[in-house]
Amino acid sequence: MLAVIARLATPIFMFMMAANGNPADMEEISVGMGLGSIGTLLAWIANLIFSIGLLVVSIIAAIQFSGRGRTGAIIVGATVIVSVILYWIVSFIAGFLGGAIAGDAYDMGTIYTVGGIAELLRVIVVAAAPLVGSYMVMAWGRKNEGAKA
Repeated sequence: MLAVIARLATPIFMFMMAANGNPADMEEISVGMGLGSIGTLLAWIANLIFSIGLLVVSIIAAIQFSGRGRTGAIIVGATVIVSVILYWIVSFIAGFLGGAIAGDAYDMGTIYTVGGIAELLRVIVVAAAPLVGSYMVMAWGRKNEGAKA
């Protein structure tokens, strides 16, 4: 759950930067742009820590569990890896779209808005799989908690 919250924080900070990305005000350093950048960086670091933790725990669970528990753990672990690949793809496409929509003005607000929307859609899609996988592991654990004791 913490990984999902950390992933949701990134587009929120991107929208914060988009609101302060007016090309007419670029001579001045925008406090909102700076806070958005720091917030995005902290959200990325939290996402990295939680993702590594999820990957480690899912590998351990996949080795130790069987049946639906193993399947759920594999879903969670695979989602962490797929999430990174999707992030690269979505960031690449959103960068091109944002730049194309902004045109010659180098409108940071437009670029961050397009990036934030793309990232939010990716987070919604990617957040569903670990939640389903975690539920499968939890349900398997409840069902089999007395079997190994």
